[in-house]
Amino acid sequence: MGPVTQDFYAAFNIGSNERHIAPIDEGGVALAAIKGLNQKLEERDAEIEDLKNRLDKLEQLLNQQNGGGR
Repeated sequence: MGPVTQDFYAAFNIGSNERHIAPIDEGGVALAAIKGLNQKLEERDAEIEDLKNRLDKLEQLLNQQNGGGR
């Protein structure tokens, strides 16, 4: 109620009016936010995996140049 519902309505433009938030609208927005965060985590995980692979290759090159010792 009040300013929070008005902000919610302004941000997402859903609901019957700016004074009420229907539970289905609130749940839908929450689900969309969760999906968006999950996508960001998956992208970050892929970037981390890529960086790990690059680091492994660099370490292998250094080990080869230094006679194989770690």
